[in-house]
Amino acid sequence: MTDLKGILEELDGVDDQLMHLFLRRMEIIDRVSAYRLSRGIPVMEPVKEHDSLVSRAKIAPPYLSRYASEYAKALLAMSRHMQEAMIRRAVEEEMRSQEKNITGTDLFFLDEQ
Repeated sequence: MTDLKGILEELDGVDDQLMHLFLRRMEIIDRVSAYRLSRGIPVMEPVKEHDSLVSRAKIAPPYLSRYASEYAKALLAMSRHMQEAMIRRAVEEEMRSQEKNITGTDLFFLDEQ
């Protein structure tokens, strides 16, 4: 039988792999956000999200399906939150940029009067 230290080291290795995959996933979410923003597609797509959760739940054995479902829901929630934050930031930056342009234009016309 393997000792606990060896099992925990194996678990740490899996956790490291999961973290790298999570970071890769979030990089892809960054691209998804840019795509949605450029085309006005909403972040929340309930049917697509439901289908994704159902397909993920089928991967797990029955005794783990509840935990796999919670894991998938957490990933989707984090992804949605990140997309919303990125889109909100982009919109705020665009608004600030437009305000600067308007302010600069207004000052230009004030100088001419």
